[in-house]
Parts: sequence; structure tokens; C-alpha cells
Amino acid sequence: MPILPERKESPYMGVSGVGGGVGSNLIAAAAPDPTYVDDVFSADIYLGNGGLQQMNNGIDLAGEGGLVWFKRRSSGDAHALFDSERGTDYMMKSNDNSGQSTVTSWNVQFNSNGWQVNTSDGQVNDNQSTYVAWTFRKHKGFFDIVKYTGNGVNGRAIPHQLGVRPGMIIIKRYNGGNEDWVVFHKGAGNGTYGNAGTYHLILNEANTRSTGQTIFNDTAPTADEFTVGSENKVNAVSSEYVAYLFADGSEAAAKIFGKDKDQAIVSCEPYEGSGSNQSPIDANNSKDIGFEPQFSIIKSADGGSSWRMACSAMQYGRLWGGNNLNQTSNTMADALTVNADTNAAEGGGSRFTTYGKGFLMWFESGGSVNNQSETFCPLAIRMRDGLVGKPDLDASKYASAVEGDSTAPCFPHDFEVDMGIAKSQGSGNWLLGFRKSYMFKANMNDTTAPSPEPSMNFNGSSASGGPVFNKSYFNDSYGTSWISYAFRRGPGFDVQIYGGNGTNNQPKQHSLGVVPEIIAYRRWSSTEDWTVYNSRANGGVNAIQQSIQFNTNDGEFGFDTSGGQGGPTATTFYPGSHDRTGSSTHTYVALLWASVAGVSKIDQYTGTAATHNVSLGFAPKFIWIKRTDTSANWIVMSEAQGWSSSGNDTIGEFNNSNQFASNKNPVNPTATGFDVVGTDGDWNADGGTYLYYAHG
Repeated sequence: MPILPERKESPYMGVSGVGGGVGSNLIAAAAPDPTYVDDVFSADIYLGNGGLQQMNNGIDLAGEGGLVWFKRRSSGDAHALFDSERGTDYMMKSNDNSGQSTVTSWNVQFNSNGWQVNTSDGQVNDNQSTYVAWTFRKHKGFFDIVKYTGNGVNGRAIPHQLGVRPGMIIIKRYNGGNEDWVVFHKGAGNGTYGNAGTYHLILNEANTRSTGQTIFNDTAPTADEFTVGSENKVNAVSSEYVAYLFADGSEAAAKIFGKDKDQAIVSCEPYEGSGSNQSPIDANNSKDIGFEPQFSIIKSADGGSSWRMACSAMQYGRLWGGNNLNQTSNTMADALTVNADTNAAEGGGSRFTTYGKGFLMWFESGGSVNNQSETFCPLAIRMRDGLVGKPDLDASKYASAVEGDSTAPCFPHDFEVDMGIAKSQGSGNWLLGFRKSYMFKANMNDTTAPSPEPSMNFNGSSASGGPVFNKSYFNDSYGTSWISYAFRRGPGFDVQIYGGNGTNNQPKQHSLGVVPEIIAYRRWSSTEDWTVYNSRANGGVNAIQQSIQFNTNDGEFGFDTSGGQGGPTATTFYPGSHDRTGSSTHTYVALLWASVAGVSKIDQYTGTAATHNVSLGFAPKFIWIKRTDTSANWIVMSEAQGWSSSGNDTIGEFNNSNQFASNKNPVNPTATGFDVVGTDGDWNADGGTYLYYAHG
């Protein structure tokens, strides 16, 4: 019987509206338009319905090919992996060594904008069970899939089309016999890429790395091929194999993504566990992998720990409110994780979160992510930050203002919310919460310490019955008397949490990718004012030396949020030692905004006491205004509150809990900006200086 060479043909697969499968799985040359992380990766949580389940995440699996990895969160069940090379009638489990199973009755389809299933099977869509699904699309510099037939030859070279050397390869024999999943990882080679081919890991086990010349022939992969030995796990005669290849993001050939086509979106950079049960301000607890991740698989090469899988959709570690760092582990709830090597339900056990450059260990001495002196081998996919997040012509995909709709989650934002602000249009506090917090809120209109707010849930619940919030965030049934402003991290907005160390100029990385124009600081462990830096303060000269506040009507006052460093950069902001921004033993949140052309704009105007126009380049749907040269109320307006060019508007004020004021007419939206109207000092005093944030 002839031995077939490795191949990447397109098997028949169910694709919506198409009789066959992907016409070709060859990865095309880079398109003239930029490719963003949103184009090739998505983490989606959902509630099973026992029938047709469609996930429209915008990823073209039908045309480009890829992998979808499912895991039931609410109870123990096997992982389920489907890819375009084997066909969507066939499923594999990462947590055991069995071959593929035929699951035609599940009706799995790869579509041009995501995927769908039509089944009640517990692995992917049991009614009222909760799930996560990770989608990886094939693309040079990111991810490739190779299918090949074994020939038993030691040292066999198998070509791939990743266009860069892999940082991680996962190989599975899927027919011809049960065999373990074998993993190559660049970090397994004791810091030397060339040595990594001497070692391998097993995905379906929690073992340490092993040696064996017959796995990878002691040969590290290259930008064109990877090498296998004669071992049955990787190259038995006539057996069929599939290999999932992830790029080494440190290589120049992987830095092809984002608006300038110069960024990597995948990292396999190893790090050393510190075993430090210390606070996040300990430098050893920051694990720099090059960017902030939204998805990760982490495995120790030296310890018998599980393969920890986490993502921001499920939630990494979440900051508790009202507790300072002296309360150690009581300042953060564990990351919500599943293990690639077991069928266990979602759980905790790893207290770590993310920051602008990687992973941040938070009083975590082990947890399968930070054990002392062990080498950890992560696979990380980049957050949709300001450099690699996809610019969307529809600005409402990144931020929006909506009324409640009386159905939990009651605010129908059309995106995964990372920060939300909720307020009754009657009297009541402005409630602010964020995805990196554990169901706590702070009032924007006062200095009280953050307190529990179970409704601010962000991903809902992983328990059976959910609810699951892949959009919106507020688990209540408030109606139209409530208003919500919400933001998604990406171009124009970021959220960072950190511990203060009591010194000035504390460097903290962010993920905006550009210089922040507004940074709002709030101590999360105790009472404090909201302190707001803006780049236009003091006429733009030494702006860092002046601040305003959300919770008062004060104008600019002399306060340097950095303690003397100067303004933020495109990668870093610098909290000072003051209680407002970075005192020792306290925890903080920083909210960062920047303008995005055609989507949002931060600037200031000068009042004239007469009608005048402010140009934005787009039609605004909501606007925040604050006079900064003297005391004046914040002005908060949106279409959801009835803001229109006809006047008679309803306005809110961040600095108080009053009922929204009606029949006001501060500014009127136009097709390209807004007109400032009247003579009121809160928005148009002659010679007054007004900061604004406008969003389309």
C-alpha cells in the first residue's frame, strides 16, 4: 500500500449555503488591507439551547478554514475540537487519547461569519448548560493546520504554511489507534529554541516535559517545516494525523497584524514561576509576554500541573472592592478556568489576572501558573487593543448609551462590555463597574468605598441555567427609566487594575496603543475621589499638573496624578504616591480613553454665550461635557435620553445623584458635530473652557 504524503486537502464539510467545503486551505498571501485579531480569533460564551445554536463572531471559517474548540463550563464534560481539515463531522477530545468520533448528527457547520451547531449533545449544546467556544482562523503569522499520513520514517520533515517558525505545535493521531496528544513548545528547551525539539509535553496529561528522539527527532521546527520521528504518537505507518501550529510571535514574520501591519497577536514566550505569595506590586509577579492577552493556555514544563485555559470572556482574576493589599488573597477572586487535560467543569484555583504586557500574579504562589522556579509554557492570544483591535465603522460596537428594556440583562449593548455605568433617570447614584472587578461598583457621584453589586455581573454565570452575558452586563430587569453607558476595550478605551506602592511615577502598562487623552483614577480598596487627568488641561501645557473630578463640579485644580513624571505615553501611565492614585497597600482602577477618527473625539471648546458649531467629523450619539476653568456641573446626554437637534433634552450630571433634568437645550447634534446653544455657564459661558468626550 503506498504511503501518502502529508496533505492539506479540503474534506467535505457542512458549510451554510455551500454544497462542498473550503475550496483550498492554502493560506493566501497577505491581503492589502490590514488583518486584525478580531478577524482570526474569538472567545465566545453562550447558554445551550438544545437545538440550533449560531455564533456570528465575524470570523470566516468557511472561506479560510480553522479550528473551533468547545468546552462545557457548568458541569464536567469532554472538550470538543473541530477543524476544517478533518471536516466538521468529526470531533476530538483534548482530555483523552482517543481518536476522532463521527458526530454527523450534531450538524456542526463552519460559516463565513462564525459557526453553528444543531444538537442537544452535552459537549456543545445541552439545554441550559453554559459553554465557551474558542475560534482560531488560519492565517500566516498566527495559526495553521496540517493534516498528514504517517510513514514511520524518523526525521521526516513536514511542510507548513505558517510563514514563521512555530512557537507551539499540537499533534494528534486521529485514526489508526489511540495515542496521546503531543505538544512542542519553544519554552520546553530551557531557554533555547534549538533545544525545544528534544522535549515534548502531553496535552491530555498533567505530566512534566519528556525527552524522546522519536517524537521530534531532536529537531526544532523552522518557518517552512516541522520534523517528526518514528513514534506512533506522531508518525505511525498509514495512520492519520492533524497538527495545529501557532506562530512564534517574537519573530519579525509574525508581526504583520494591526493597522500598521507591524504587530504580533500570538505569544508563546515562556516565563519562570516566582512562587511568590506576594502582592501584585512585586516585580517578580509581572510576567511579560509582550502584550495583554485575552486568551491563554498555560502549562508548567517542570511540574505535574494541568493545562490551565482562561479568557477574558470567562474572566481572569477579578478585583474585590473595599479590601486593601493587607487582606492579601481577599483582594482578588480566582480566574475562571478549565483544564485542557480533564473534563472538569469551570473552576478557580489560580489567582492571576492580566495587565498591559502580560500576566499579573496576585498573591498566587502556585495555582498551576506560578510555582517556584518552574518554567511555564503559555499560548496567549492578544487582547483587541488599540493597535490590533479592528476599527469598526459602526461606532456602537465599541461604546453605546441605551435605555433599560425590562429583560435581564436589561441594557441591550451590542458588544462584550468591559466597563458599564448605570443610572436611574430619577434620583439615585451613578453606578460604575468593570469586567476586571468581582461584582463590585463604585458611585461616580461620591467618594464612598466600592461595594458589592451582584447585578454588575459582566459574563453572567457559568452555572447551569446561566444567565450568560456575551453582550451587556447588568443582571436586572430595569426598564426605560434607567440609562446605561458602556464601553468595550479596544481602540479608544482601556481598563487597568493595579496595586499602589506609595512612590511617585509608578510605571503601569496599558493597551490603548496610543497616548491616553483622559485617565480616570479610582481607589478600589477604600473611599476616595474620582481623579481625572485630561491632556487638554491648563491649555495643554503641563496638563499632568491639573486634574478634575467626576464626583464634584470643581474646575481644574492643582494635582499631578503622576507625582512628577509627566504625561502618559502610548504604552505607559504613571500613577503617583497619593491616596488618589497609588498609595501603598491600596488597589486601584484606571479608565483610559483616546479619540478614534470617525468614532469618538476628545477635545475642548471655548464658550461664546452664542450659538456656535463644534466639528467632530461624525454624528454624535452621546456626549459628556465638563467646564474646567471654574466650577460647573458635568453634562451627560445621549440619544437614549432623548437628545436631538430639536432641544427639550434630558440631561444627567455625573457629580450628583439628582433626577435627570428635562427641557434643557445645551448642545444640538448635527451630521458632523454639534451646535452649542444658549448662555448657561455649565456649557456656554463667554470665554469658558469646556472639555468634551463625544461618541458616534
